[in-house]
Parts: sequence; C-alpha cells; structure tokens
Amino acid sequence: MALITVRYTFPENIIDGDAVLVYRLEAVDNGLDIWEPLPTATIFFDDGGFLQYRFNYTLGDVDIIIESDDLSLIDNEFMLNQVFRIIVVPSDLISGLDTNNMYNLMDQLSLDKNNFKTLDIRTID
Repeated sequence: MALITVRYTFPENIIDGDAVLVYRLEAVDNGLDIWEPLPTATIFFDDGGFLQYRFNYTLGDVDIIIESDDLSLIDNEFMLNQVFRIIVVPSDLISGLDTNNMYNLMDQLSLDKNNFKTLDIRTID
C-alpha cells in the first residue's frame, strides 16, 4: 500500500467535538464546480490499480491522504492540481445536516466561500 499525505494546519486549534469535512473538486461541468465529499469511493483503473482520497484530523490539522496499491500507475490528473475544501462544523450544528452535498451544507449553515479554506495541491513529491 502506498500513501501520500498532505497536511493543512489550522490557524488556531478547533474545538474538541467539532466536525471536519473535506471535499475534493472532482470536475467542472459547464462552468459549475462538482465537489465530492471525502472519503472518496475507491476509483478502480483498467490496469487493475486503485486510488482513494481520504482524510483524518486532529484539533490542530487535517491530513489529506491519497492511497493506492501502486502510485506509479496513477495518471497525473489524479495526483496534480487537486483542489480540496475544508469545512469545520460546530458539534452542536452537525446533527441533521446533509454533509454529502457541499452546496446544501453551505446553504444550511448560511456560509459562503469566504467561510472555508481551499487547499490546492499543485504538485506532490
């Protein structure tokens, strides 16, 4: 198993119990961003390899993890120029929210794009 981890450190620690949600920009369709929540369902390739994006977090940071059986088989489109959005939701608000759709979540929490962080991974070494 091969892993690549990219860490985002919060400007200040989050509150214990808050939920951290991470979304990956999967595609752009007719100028509209399509965001998928992590962990992503496993992507299987024709050559037999696989890829999955997932994350974990502490009160101080978020690790975005790219996992594969063989990273050398993964096309650059899945490894470079990846854009992720990180949203921290207070624990008292998470219950009953639809976290699968980032736009619905933003509406439910009265958020706009200025209320969350965008992490753009240009290159992965």
